[in-house]
Formats: sequence, C-alpha cells, structure tokens
Amino acid sequence: MNILPTQYLTPLHPPTSADDFIGPARLVARNLEAMVKSAIAHDYAPLKIFLGGPSGTGKTGLALYLQHLLAVSKWALYEFNGTDWTIDQARTLTSSLQLSHNDVFGLYRLIAIHEADRIPDASEVYSLTLLDNLPRRTAIICTTNKKLGEMEARFQRRFKFTEVQCPTNAEIVELLRRWELPEATAHMIAAGACGNVGMAMNEAEEWLQTTVESPASRDERLAA
Repeated sequence: MNILPTQYLTPLHPPTSADDFIGPARLVARNLEAMVKSAIAHDYAPLKIFLGGPSGTGKTGLALYLQHLLAVSKWALYEFNGTDWTIDQARTLTSSLQLSHNDVFGLYRLIAIHEADRIPDASEVYSLTLLDNLPRRTAIICTTNKKLGEMEARFQRRFKFTEVQCPTNAEIVELLRRWELPEATAHMIAAGACGNVGMAMNEAEEWLQTTVESPASRDERLAA
C-alpha cells in the first residue's frame, strides 16, 4: 500500500468503502450505508448518529465515511471537539442551519462532534433543542470513547446509538498485512495492541521506518 499506516482512514486517506474497515467497524459502516439510503429515500430526512466504544476501533474513520456517503463538501462540514460545543456555538450553528441547503455543497450538511462526552452540561439543553429541530438535509454524528449508557441518558435517545467493538487479533493482522509486514511481525503487533487499531497502525509504521530495509527499497515497495 502506498500510504503510511497512520494515514489510513484519516482525512489524508478517507474511507470510500465499507471494506476499508475491519471487524465490527465494517458492520457499522454497512449500517451507515443503509441509514443514508433510507434517509435519502425519505426526502433527505435528518440523521442523528452516536458512536461509542474503546479508543482505536474506527469511530473517527466511520465519521469520515458518513461524510463520503453524504457527499458532504468541506463548506458544509462543521467539526468540533466536545469541549468546544458551547451554548454560543450551538446557537450560531442553529441559525446557519435554517438557511436553505444548496446541492452544490453535497447531499447534506454534517455536524461532527468528537469526544462528545465532554460537551459541557450547560450546552446540553440547547443541544436537545437543536436535535429536536434538525432540518432535512442535515446530519449529526457524535463519537466518544466512553460506554454509551451515560450518553443515552443525557440525550434521551435522540440519536441512533451504536457501540463499536474491538476487532480480533486476526482481523488486525489482516489489515497490517496490506503493508506486507511479515506475518510473525503482524501477529506480534496485533497481540500487543489489544484491539486498538490505531495503536497497531502506529507500531506498524514504526516497524516500517526502523526495519533494516533500505529507504530506497522501502519506497519502491510502498509505491508498488
């Protein structure tokens, strides 16, 4: 593969197919496809998605995949960390969402809130109002590394909640082998990652950069 492992399923190399994911995240990606198809069929109904689960299971990549499925342009993407989701920010965004959405910016507008468990309590009530009045052609996806029970209570089931589980070691090995890592090395990295794909990708990149393979031959292999 001609990209570095840490660039995979990031804005530098976003997912374009459910097969770009492994394990449980692949199943979630296919569920996103079905949800988007249904929403579009129902006159571009709003989408409200909340992904939880351990770190490194693909939640950020899934948010990128939703952006791809909805053909969202950078001009129609509103991305935040939970700590940045203040009342003033929510109010400003709510006002802009009332404006008619132009197809030139994609099928939908997308609000992505990462680490949504960090949304300040003071912003929660206003967020519920926003969710209740989310206009058509608008989607919101939130992610958290926490278990979803607390978040479901906070947002009173206004989202479609999904827990993204860790992949198996064998599934991580399958992914790492795309970079032609020796099988023994891939198994060792997968075992140490304990289901955290991000950690495995960091370890794989470190191995690729420190192996005895010469830089020239490594560049040839990655470019193949």
